[in-house]
Amino acid sequence: MPQSIEKIWQDFQKAHALDFQPLNAYSFGRTSKEADETLALVLQGKKRASTSNYTLYFIEQSDLPQVGQYNVILDSLGEARAITQTKAVEIIPLSSAGAMVAYLQGEDPANFEKWRKRHVAFFKQESEKLQFPFREDMPIVVEIFEVAERVGTAE
Repeated sequence: MPQSIEKIWQDFQKAHALDFQPLNAYSFGRTSKEADETLALVLQGKKRASTSNYTLYFIEQSDLPQVGQYNVILDSLGEARAITQTKAVEIIPLSSAGAMVAYLQGEDPANFEKWRKRHVAFFKQESEKLQFPFREDMPIVVEIFEVAERVGTAE
């Protein structure tokens, strides 16, 4: 992880008088293009939620997002561009993810079906890759966040 990310995180914690929190840094999407397009939605305030496969947390033995947790969001080059704070975490069946979840992820409500098809395809592909069965009612984690600070020059 670039030194600059750790320094940005340490400076943010000091500036906001936060007790120590572990650094959690990542980019969105599976490609460089997706990472930058999604980051732009975050910085514009259009994307305020993410979804992930609940089962994956157990497979990877990682912690679920926690309310109050901060995350450093990276661009496609691995540079820090935003710090977000988790405001809510819900576990729901994928089949129950409605237009509101799509809207919080930056999708136009009129494009809900397009959003749904993309997410079903994503979770199907992920399930196949991890060799566990895909189900329409599989649990997903919906993490709602807000931008706490913009970093660097990304718009």
